[in-house]
Amino acid sequence: MSQRVTVTLTEPYAGRSAEVAGQLATAGMIVERVLPALSMITGTIAAERMAGLEAIGGVASVTAELIHRLPDPDSGIQ
Repeated sequence: MSQRVTVTLTEPYAGRSAEVAGQLATAGMIVERVLPALSMITGTIAAERMAGLEAIGGVASVTAELIHRLPDPDSGIQ
């Protein structure tokens, strides 16, 4: 199952986001957005491969996206 993630870069790699995005893609991440001004990269990766992203140079953290779903308003007691 794929997991949506946000990767935050360390300060020394802030100006090298495209390079880090390439390394993340090589590690199996489908890079969706590179946000150099925020030092962040977003995308999806297989859940079992997520931990390996933190070993890539320039990666400060990898955060899984939390998804909250509300029940249908017409469903029973909520």
